[in-house]
Amino acid sequence: MTNLKLNYFAISIILLSSICDDSHSRPISSPEVPNKQQKRSPDSAGNNDSAALDKNAASQYLLRFGYSDKKINLKQISGMSAMKENLLNGNEFKSAISEFQEFAGIPQTGRLDSITQKYMLKSRCGTRDKRLSNEDGARRRKRFAFMGSTWKQKTITYKIFRYPVKYLDKKSVVDQQIAKAFAHWSRVANLNFVPKRSGKVHIEIRFLRGEHGDGDPFDGPSGTLAHAFEPAGRGTTHFDDTENWSTNTGYGVDILQVAVHEFGHALGLSH
Repeated sequence: MTNLKLNYFAISIILLSSICDDSHSRPISSPEVPNKQQKRSPDSAGNNDSAALDKNAASQYLLRFGYSDKKINLKQISGMSAMKENLLNGNEFKSAISEFQEFAGIPQTGRLDSITQKYMLKSRCGTRDKRLSNEDGARRRKRFAFMGSTWKQKTITYKIFRYPVKYLDKKSVVDQQIAKAFAHWSRVANLNFVPKRSGKVHIEIRFLRGEHGDGDPFDGPSGTLAHAFEPAGRGTTHFDDTENWSTNTGYGVDILQVAVHEFGHALGLSH
């Protein structure tokens, strides 16, 4: 698995640039927001780009995506509905905002300014940007790294257990997009990905809605698009079925782009 010790961000950009136009594959550090009718990648703008976040909502975002070491319950903060005792105080909020701004590649003002709100309102991957502190209290500062586990096998099996409602009569279309996403990773990670129709598999794929049993509920259209677990969590990958999933149609949320991103997490790589 040493070939996976590549910069995840760099790999993702290489892969995404090979499957889509630049205007549809901007990473989180891009200052531009595409038209909401265009395809949206895992960290591209959603339909809420003109809205505003208050401090409570921003605190909930920062807690959810790892910018504070406070213990949280993802069910509790799903859909911007955290309890007040989970919110950040003044210094905690400023520090967390600064970390987010650094990660996003925008000016580190420590304030919830308009550009910071704009970035927080983008549709995105549900995997944390930052991991919690180590035992000595030191936060991980490296931007892209291993999540902690990798696959020992060179051949990884997968199966789509639940398809998007929109494509129940066109499952083969989804099969093709998922296979393409794995093929892109296969080229850079020296792994072989094999679909299975029955039996146990390494990576389970499902399109689900709302609370779905893993403690990390989806929040409806826009917001969190998908999330995946590292190999220690069996590489399970979930997509929010309330999204307007598309397959190279020029609008909606592109399955291939999101799948490429999420499978990086399923292989053990963080943001």
